[in-house]
Amino acid sequence: MGRAFPGFWAGQTLSALGSQVTVFALPLLATSTAGAGAMDLGLLGAAQMAPPLLFGLPAGSWVDRLPRRATLICADLGRALLLVPLMVLGWHGALRLWHLYAVAFLSGCLSVAAATACQAFLPALVEPQRLVEANARLGASQSLARLLGPAMAGLLVSWMTAPLALGVDVLSFLVSAALLVWLRVDESGPSASRPSRGLWRDMAEGLGFLWSQPLLGPVATCAGLFNLFGGMILGVYFLYVTRELGLAPRQVGSLGAVFGLGALVGALLAGRITARVGVGPALVGALALGALADLLIPAAGLHEAAALPLLVAAQALIGLTNPVFQSNVLALYQALTPEHLRGRVGAALRFLVSALLPVGSLLGGVLGEAVGVRQSILLAALGTGLCALGLLPTPLRGLRSLPTSG
Repeated sequence: MGRAFPGFWAGQTLSALGSQVTVFALPLLATSTAGAGAMDLGLLGAAQMAPPLLFGLPAGSWVDRLPRRATLICADLGRALLLVPLMVLGWHGALRLWHLYAVAFLSGCLSVAAATACQAFLPALVEPQRLVEANARLGASQSLARLLGPAMAGLLVSWMTAPLALGVDVLSFLVSAALLVWLRVDESGPSASRPSRGLWRDMAEGLGFLWSQPLLGPVATCAGLFNLFGGMILGVYFLYVTRELGLAPRQVGSLGAVFGLGALVGALLAGRITARVGVGPALVGALALGALADLLIPAAGLHEAAALPLLVAAQALIGLTNPVFQSNVLALYQALTPEHLRGRVGAALRFLVSALLPVGSLLGGVLGEAVGVRQSILLAALGTGLCALGLLPTPLRGLRSLPTSG
């Protein structure tokens, strides 16, 4: 692992924690200070989730035109500056809901740029053979942030009130930016002299490269469809476990904690698993085990006594396999993509994989109304299994180590 990576990792961990605290602190600020109702919180959530769908693809073109480290620094500083007015307005009782909508949306836009730049910048920090391990460590930071973010937001708001709690978020972004400034790394960066051919053609170039690759194309397709079916499960999951299985809220919350812990463990073990079995088998195996875990969810409805143990096993296995799959997919993209295309190809991959998740959630709701909640989950789980089977005829099955873009 390169000497610059530990500082970069520390900075990205702080930035991820700050982002997660912000995600949960803004609704608390809306209800405690701005008097938000149900519709207001729905609009706030939409403002937080809209940027990846609106700017996920264009972000890749912009990242390929700018120095990646500078993009990350500006994203951290921008997110810190956006929170300062909320602190002041909240402290003086002048905060309005539109302030929160604007900050949530703009902060989300900067997070999209930061995530795209982070993936494109990583190969400048570590050796190619360590990309899986580096992605896994960054994934562990994300898992830790998702696990601790809600609790940290709640504690900070309880101790310091919501407006002042945002000051901790500001500090985390500033420290992250400082660590990036102090990095000593030779970043060749994108060619500033290469003329832009237009945003649409840039995005098409990224998508075209992704689909033309015999390894990346099938992975992107299967991962996108896997998320489509996963979204179908997630869309009706809480209805299923509470109404049909009769789980109490504390039990449902415990299942979420099991998933978070599993994801953290999976991220920590991803590098070792890949080193032992190889990139392709780890990637395909993780997807197959994730599909098996999905099948445990409808199986939980077969017997009341087995419901909770099967759901615990499902969430633990989903949590364990997700980081193994994701870290190998990211390493594969970083190894195969030329430096000047990494922003666009990475953005295309992220967009294709994530854009189908809300579509799946909607389809899950429609199918649940038509055939029943448990039956719709079973059909979706069978779909995730087909996605895993779809990778078996590809060259991925026997891929032991990362290839190169050359």
